[in-house]
Amino acid sequence: MINLSPNRLILILSAVITSLDASAAVPEDSDSLSGLIEKAPSAARENRSASAGDPHSSKDIKAGSDTDRDSSQQSKYCILSTETDPRGFEIVNDGNIVTELRYLGSYNFTGEPLRGYVSNVTVLTIPAAQALKQAARRVTADGYRIKIYDAYRPQSAVDSFVEWAKDKNRTEMKNDFYPDIRKDDIFRLGYVAKRSGHSRGSTVDLTLITMDGKEADMGGTFDYFGKVSHFEHKGLSKEAAKNRRYLRRIMTEAGFKPISNEWWHFTLKNEPYPKTFFNFPLDEEYIRKARICDQTRN
Repeated sequence: MINLSPNRLILILSAVITSLDASAAVPEDSDSLSGLIEKAPSAARENRSASAGDPHSSKDIKAGSDTDRDSSQQSKYCILSTETDPRGFEIVNDGNIVTELRYLGSYNFTGEPLRGYVSNVTVLTIPAAQALKQAARRVTADGYRIKIYDAYRPQSAVDSFVEWAKDKNRTEMKNDFYPDIRKDDIFRLGYVAKRSGHSRGSTVDLTLITMDGKEADMGGTFDYFGKVSHFEHKGLSKEAAKNRRYLRRIMTEAGFKPISNEWWHFTLKNEPYPKTFFNFPLDEEYIRKARICDQTRN
């Protein structure tokens, strides 16, 4: 029997423990790491997975994030209802038609861009777009082009009109667009309503421009709240009255119908969606990529 002093015994035991720890150590990139983790308690397993580079931990998280991003990108083009379905619409691309959407910017009667306006594109139902192109061909033969102020208008933008009309403090554009109208009367006089024919997709606000881009004299500006905007306003110059009559004739012959109180406003007579008020964004990318997602996955 070997007699060892207490200090010697402690040194020997310490060396044995160190040797055992060294033999059990496994490099972090070793294939046997997962086996060691499986034998460990759950709390230790979670800690080792996070700190030792589990091949299914950080990679899986990253892949999941990429998948979530891809899914999010796809879902923003999903058609969620009839009202968000643009497939019966067309982005009008025609060299004889110039687009200047007033509600995309701040120069309009509200003084700010409206919700839903993203792209400066003319969007109409397919029959209305074809009729508009026909009208454009007619005016081009006479030395004009068509300028679009507004066409399809999302319901969300109409909701913005209503919110604006109810806010008595928002009058920054009064001098430009409604100097003679009390804001409290805008609903009563019909200048703003909770629904707009524009949201059905077959109504367009427009004017004539010369080939060098100058607007024809129409005797008044687009979206002006007042009698000067009425088609048969008595105070018009001969030139303005002639231009209004010409524009109305071209548009009616192309299949549109006018209204009496806005010289710029025309609606396709046989509009395809007379009872549907659409609410997809006026966003060229969405309109081109929108799809029924369930069909896409199959």
